[in-house]
Amino acid sequence: MQLEEARRKISDSSGGISSGELRSAAVRIIRKLDLRGDVADIGAGKADLIRLLLQMDRFSSITGFDLMTRPVDLPAQVKWCNGDLNQPIDCLADAFDVVTSLGVIEYIENPYAFARELHRVLRPGGTAILSTPNNESWRALVSLIIRGHFSAFPRQATNINLTALVRSDFEKILTFSGFQNVRFSYTGLGMIPKLRLSWQKISAGLLRGVRYSDDVLIVCQKP
Repeated sequence: MQLEEARRKISDSSGGISSGELRSAAVRIIRKLDLRGDVADIGAGKADLIRLLLQMDRFSSITGFDLMTRPVDLPAQVKWCNGDLNQPIDCLADAFDVVTSLGVIEYIENPYAFARELHRVLRPGGTAILSTPNNESWRALVSLIIRGHFSAFPRQATNINLTALVRSDFEKILTFSGFQNVRFSYTGLGMIPKLRLSWQKISAGLLRGVRYSDDVLIVCQKP
């Protein structure tokens, strides 16, 4: 299989979507930090997050970047750039005030190069919001011990995740790429290993945080 074909297969395996809980968590971060200006969604997929960003009515411009083609029903004011995210992002440096990238970095071959690109396209003082499967949850750790792999990174799966990262990896990657003030938050939804029940359901929402959430969000700033 040629590299271009393999990368497209990996991109298509994501389905171009992130969970509703993940999108809602990103929106909460945007509101809490009162982020505004020009925003780019890197790995926009089917543009579900972009539609929420439009509803927030706080951004001067919204641009989606993805290997997938532009959704046909996406409003005209949204800009769209097609491209392989393993390559440099097709835009000028210092172009955006906010960059979002939900459930993308685990599909990228070189997370250091990807983080450097996020840093490049952000303006000074800009904010990046990323997410990835939480490989420090009980679900992920039990899978690693029993099966030899994290739960979101099975050896055989239709969803082809490449790069498993934990918090210490993000601290190194993002700091090395020039970011500062790296911090973490969680969706507050996590499944109990081997059961179709969430920790939150059995605990009335009390069990949260790193061990009880299936996804982690990472926020950082460009100085």
